[in-house]
Amino acid sequence: MSMQKKSDDIDFKNATDEDQRQIQDESLQIVKETIDTFFNVGAFEEFYEAAGKSMLILFTVVEKIGKD
Repeated sequence: MSMQKKSDDIDFKNATDEDQRQIQDESLQIVKETIDTFFNVGAFEEFYEAAGKSMLILFTVVEKIGKD
């Protein structure tokens, strides 16, 4: 399963464990590339660590920064 598909097209209920891991890995890579692009290369690791390695907290912080 590839992130090339729209999230609406992905059947999360029937996704295998491997599909779910692949989706998670691809999503994390997209977030990493986005943060590194906007802030600088390596920023993702610093932000991710500061967020306690929580993607939910990281998304909340990035969303807040984007609004200001």
